[in-house]
Amino acid sequence: GTEQGTVADLSVEWASGLYASRRGELQTVCDHFDRATRLSGTHGWPRAAIYVDYCTTLAAVDPTAVPEALLNQAVTFVDELDDCGGLRDRLLAAARTSGRRSLESDPRRRQAAAYGLSEREIEVLLRLTDDASLRDVADDLYVSINTLKSHTRSIYRKLGVSNRADAAQIVTDWQYPTGGR
Repeated sequence: GTEQGTVADLSVEWASGLYASRRGELQTVCDHFDRATRLSGTHGWPRAAIYVDYCTTLAAVDPTAVPEALLNQAVTFVDELDDCGGLRDRLLAAARTSGRRSLESDPRRRQAAAYGLSEREIEVLLRLTDDASLRDVADDLYVSINTLKSHTRSIYRKLGVSNRADAAQIVTDWQYPTGGR
């Protein structure tokens, strides 16, 4: 849930998380940034910046400690901004540092982008190729089931397919162009 707090409360948690990272205190970093993310609510640039700082700070303290879901959430918030400044570059650096595949290196992502899919639609599409239920995918991506269904309809329209199996087959073809695994 979202906590109510002042800008000062948010700033203190954010700064405390950064300070804890300088001391290498991973759990303290997580505690402060978790509170900061809740306090940021729906505020555009501050929310995106906090999530990006959370990713980059975790990557600096312990590269293995950056959850894929946190990176994906940060991508979503950065994508919502008209002008993200250097946030995307910092986020990509955190992804590389943490050993996660680059948000740009996966050939399936490049192919999907060529079809005009947004970053978020690409995330949804790649999750639709798993055997996870729509509810599980929605929960993993921190969206409602209705938002996920809206993304899914948009993806199907852009790919020219009418169901999940056909969309998954297209992604498989991108991954294995000769048709073999």
